[in-house]
Amino acid sequence: MRPFIRSNAQALERRHKLFRSILPDGWEIGSQGGYYAFVRHPVAGTSALDVSMKLATELGVVTLPASFFGLGGPSTASGTPGGQALVGENQEEGRWIRFSIANVNDESLGKVRERLLECEQSFRSSN
Repeated sequence: MRPFIRSNAQALERRHKLFRSILPDGWEIGSQGGYYAFVRHPVAGTSALDVSMKLATELGVVTLPASFFGLGGPSTASGTPGGQALVGENQEEGRWIRFSIANVNDESLGKVRERLLECEQSFRSSN
C-alpha cells in the first residue's frame, strides 16, 4: 500500500501546484485539502452561488459555493435570528467557492484559467 499512497499523494501535490499556477489574479486560494481547494472569487457584490451557476451552465466548470459545506454563507452568520445573515453582512465570506482538484485531468484543469477570466468579465460588464 505504501507505494500507492506515496504515488497518489505526489500526484495530488502536483495537481494542486498546477491549480495554483493557473488561477487568475484576484482568485485567491484560502485553503486546499487533499482533493479540493476553496477559492475566493474576485467579483465584489456577487454571491458564490451566482458565480458557480454561471461557471457550470455557461462555461462548463462545475464548482460549489462554500456555503453548501456550511462555510462562508448565511448559515455561518452569528448574532441574527436563525443564523440568517443580514443584507450586506457576510458579503466577503459569501465569495468562497469549492473546486474539486483530484478528479480533473491536467489538460482540463489548464482550461480553467480562461473560463474563470471569462466568468469574471461577464459579471463585471453586467454591473
